[in-house]
Amino acid sequence: MNATKIILRCVLLVSVMLSVFFKSTYSLGQIKNTNDSPSHQSKITSTIQNLLTLRQCIKIALENNPSIGYKKWEIKAVNAQKNRAISQRWPSFIGIGSYSHYSDTLRLAPPRRLDYPLVFADDVLAWNLVISIPIFTGGRITNEIKAAELLQQSAEHRLVYTRQELIFNVSSVFLSILKQREIIKFLDFSLMT
Repeated sequence: MNATKIILRCVLLVSVMLSVFFKSTYSLGQIKNTNDSPSHQSKITSTIQNLLTLRQCIKIALENNPSIGYKKWEIKAVNAQKNRAISQRWPSFIGIGSYSHYSDTLRLAPPRRLDYPLVFADDVLAWNLVISIPIFTGGRITNEIKAAELLQQSAEHRLVYTRQELIFNVSSVFLSILKQREIIKFLDFSLMT
């Protein structure tokens, strides 16, 4: 109970100090005649007119938040993983080539019969083309595709949640600033009476 009273007194003291500090220049968007020069009044007027609305604050936060950018890249990465899993269904082609040069001549093939010609060479060029077709994988490819689709949905839901959380936090700060303005307005009014 004692700690609660101390906290309330500190909050009241900070509120009064803020109202006295802000009272000297302006009060809740109202121009005070502390300095009658037109340039000073135009600076204050332009400052008041350039205040941000809640929609503008949310738009700026959504465009510049690094968490949302990370979530978007995460969705792209999961989408690429899904495309890789889908591509495993199709046949793959692999080409392999090699070239060898020998200082001594080599026999290229052993003789298979008596009249088989003997072929010797210094340079050997070889190439292979391998075609691989997945005939039976035990459901591995289908399950990888389903897992990638679920990961994509999960990443999209995390992005939506992050956006909603950011909008809530920006709205909360914006409304708390408006609340503090009203407290300063009421304290200012109480000091005038």
